Amino acid sequence: MPKSATELIVRWFMGLGIRRGELLGLKITDLNFRSNEAFVARRADDPSDPRANQPNAKTVRPPVAHDMSDDLARQTKAYVLRERRQFAKARSHPFLFVANGGAPLSLRGLNKIFDVLRKRHPEFTDLFPHLIRHTTNFNFSKIADEQGMDPEKEKKTRSQLFGWSETSKTAETYTRREIERKAREASLRLQNDMVKFINDSQ
Repeated sequence: MPKSATELIVRWFMGLGIRRGELLGLKITDLNFRSNEAFVARRADDPSDPRANQPNAKTVRPPVAHDMSDDLARQTKAYVLRERRQFAKARSHPFLFVANGGAPLSLRGLNKIFDVLRKRHPEFTDLFPHLIRHTTNFNFSKIADEQGMDPEKEKKTRSQLFGWSETSKTAETYTRREIERKAREASLRLQNDMVKFINDSQ
């Protein structure tokens, strides 16, 4: 797969925090380049999907609209118009990401992309799509801090962004972990400030 397509896939994971199945299930018709929106949906037993092992999303949910940045929208559109259309086989199905040859990218093919990335960049030995999702969760926590979100609003926003139901405990788990992380950071700061105070008073 071309380097630009691999970079685009990583950008989708990092920017939207979507799952592997959601990424591989994206169709060109899910993208609105006029409004820079992407509609992420779970499609069980999709008749338009020729893959033997359909990469369905983990949870059942209606389509969720995600805003695409101007840069992500521009790069995705360029991929569709330049790289994807080079394969005649890609015209026989609507899925956004394709393997070499034009067939819809499979879970196995996606995993191979990350195998190659880890070999080329040994410093990223734990680079997997789900790790990127964790990273995006962490980055969202920082944004929530900057915006001063209260815990309940943060939980609901996180659930909406990452595709969990409002009754799911997963978002609450991430919020609790973030609170614990902040507590550890505060403890270290208090300890360091105490040392600084002692040193300054000597």
